[in-house]
Amino acid sequence: MAAQQSSVPSSEQLEGSLSYWTTVVNRWQNRWCVLKEDGYLYYYASKEKMKRAVHKGRIRLKRAILGPEEHEPDNISFTIVLEKQTYKFQASSEEEKEKWIKSLRETIQQFSVGLHM
Repeated sequence: MAAQQSSVPSSEQLEGSLSYWTTVVNRWQNRWCVLKEDGYLYYYASKEKMKRAVHKGRIRLKRAILGPEEHEPDNISFTIVLEKQTYKFQASSEEEKEKWIKSLRETIQQFSVGLHM
């Protein structure tokens, strides 16, 4: 599970450690996540990899839907659902989860304005 607190640097909306469910090995893996003002959530193997701009992936948040992760018994997991893929994340606490949900929701609304869904 994620251990580090999130922070808000000047060029990004939010960054911090989240666990990401990977179907490759069917388990949670820690990822350093950065929600940028370009409407994407980038995830990195570590904060050090982020500093070298080597991301493992990115999620375009335009038209995304946020939701709770219904298959997890905790209250710290959430999903980002796109048309063809669902991403599962887990925060270190309910407070951290709410920070991420709030920022993600604001970004989704910002980049989905005027779209007919």
